[in-house]
Amino acid sequence: MSLSLAADAAAVTATMLSAFGAVPQLRRIAATGDIAGVSAATAALGVTTELTWFAYSADESLWTAMPEAVLMAVANMALLVLVCGRGATWRPPVFGAIGWAVVLAGIGVAGGTRTLGPVLGAAYLVQVAPAVRDRDADADRPGFSHGDRADSATILMTGRVVATPARRAPRPR
Repeated sequence: MSLSLAADAAAVTATMLSAFGAVPQLRRIAATGDIAGVSAATAALGVTTELTWFAYSADESLWTAMPEAVLMAVANMALLVLVCGRGATWRPPVFGAIGWAVVLAGIGVAGGTRTLGPVLGAAYLVQVAPAVRDRDADADRPGFSHGDRADSATILMTGRVVATPARRAPRPR
């Protein structure tokens, strides 16, 4: 298998996983209005990051990577609209995303797409940082085990806050 074919297959796989991965959270919020564990800031930063990925992919002629960027930009925008429509504040996340866009544009202008590519690879950490911060700051949220660092790892791997059963204290013997 050629390197180009492998890269195309990886891009198609990423597109399918991303698109299907976003649906349950969007459906849950639309159906129940429950926004617990969803970060408006992560969604707003995600829109900016994905649009930058789209521009980078177009400039580098990475055509198979473009659908994933578009789908995830749309999914993040839908998530932001749903969360803010259910009561989350929109100004700080949107202004943060605008600031992030300025940073990414500055990097692109100063270093070109060859510099922007590696930065976008690390940009996911910036995107999910608010979700990790919010998860650690909200100790009263039911159903979360705050002694379990795997929750933060799950956020970093998936970009979503996932409830885990609270740990029970061991029974005395």
